Amino acid sequence: MRHNLRRQMTAGWMAKRGSRRKAAANRKVKDKPVRTGWRLWLRRFVITGLVVSLLGALFLGLAVAFAA
Repeated sequence: MRHNLRRQMTAGWMAKRGSRRKAAANRKVKDKPVRTGWRLWLRRFVITGLVVSLLGALFLGLAVAFAA
């Protein structure tokens, strides 16, 4: 009995335990359905809108700076 407990406390056992937990966590993540439909497009439009507005503000700022 004692020998069994000592074997469980080794580093190898802990490493195995951790990797098993990681594998379970990865499985849970992969089980989620991939975003499709309106949510995906909404996210794309939001990101695109932000990028375009930032670039527009930059060019507008440059135009004003050079015009003055």
